[in-house]
Amino acid sequence: MVQPHNIEAAVSPRCKAIVIVKPQNPTGAVTVRPTAEKIDAIALCHEPIIISSEFYEHLALIYALVKAKTALPEMRQRTVTAEIISKTYSMSGMAVDYLAAPADFSTAAVELRHMLSICASTMSQKAPLPHKRLGACVHNTLATYAVRRNFMIDDLNKLSIPSNRPKGAFFVFVDIQAPRPSFDFCVRLLPEEQVQVFKETSTAQVEKGLCALPT
Repeated sequence: MVQPHNIEAAVSPRCKAIVIVKPQNPTGAVTVRPTAEKIDAIALCHEPIIISSEFYEHLALIYALVKAKTALPEMRQRTVTAEIISKTYSMSGMAVDYLAAPADFSTAAVELRHMLSICASTMSQKAPLPHKRLGACVHNTLATYAVRRNFMIDDLNKLSIPSNRPKGAFFVFVDIQAPRPSFDFCVRLLPEEQVQVFKETSTAQVEKGLCALPT
């Protein structure tokens, strides 16, 4: 999970923005209010803007998310919130995203957007409208994620294999505690046991033998 002291240590005079992903992908860590307020305080002190990526906000299994625009009121004019409807409703290939930002920033963003594409397809824009207030489909998806996560964690506990309990969806991280790299473990597990897992991508974590199980 991102820690405020690590962010502050990394901030330099060249820093223009701090990007926060909620929940964090792929670990599923959730940013709680005290953490969000500390990050905002760092931004106020050093003057970068906050870009809060909340694409997965409705995929938090335990809704402890703090939206950036509600952390510290002083940051409202220095915060850009990015959201995407298609993540919430599993609309693969039909991206509909939007920004909530101060007027001067959003005006500049629109000009840049026009250079990349005109707009989302009509089908993509109309598809989520009947469910714009988070219908049963979203709650059912969350319930399914929770059942899968709990099933995996319970079985891992029975095998005495350490794992995390993510508060956001997608992955359970497992410490295979093996002397060999986690990539080798992943390659062998698929043909031998028909189980697909992913190695953790950072070098430090690979050496620790961490693997990710998709939920």
